[in-house]
Amino acid sequence: MKDEKSKHCEHCGAKMVMYWHCLNEGLVLALVNLYRNGKTRKAKDVCSHVQTCNFQKLKYWKLVVKQGNHLWTITEEGIRFVEGKTWQYSRVLTYRQIVQRYDGNPVYARDLLLFDYKQREEYAADAEPAGDISQGVLL
Repeated sequence: MKDEKSKHCEHCGAKMVMYWHCLNEGLVLALVNLYRNGKTRKAKDVCSHVQTCNFQKLKYWKLVVKQGNHLWTITEEGIRFVEGKTWQYSRVLTYRQIVQRYDGNPVYARDLLLFDYKQREEYAADAEPAGDISQGVLL
């Protein structure tokens, strides 16, 4: 086991540890809600209480920026991520809220959502002929 003293500053007693954060469904849902509800909003206006508590983690991936007074704005990178035009690493390591490095698998926003909503063009591309429905039963 590591020496406990190594986890605290010998001068001020502050914790000296780094933390891993994972990009997950809750964070992505909060980002999507910000995207859909007006690009700059209070986190509590676009997501659940639990998501609000974790919303600030989105800044580690440069997906949002804080505008002060609890206001957050989705960045161009955040917009591109929500729109599926770019990916992010699945994990980030921070020390005192400063990013130290990114790690993990590259993920798109849709990879982290349980329900992937198709766009009109995607439904059209996946369409199949219904066959004979004269009897009201598909075979």
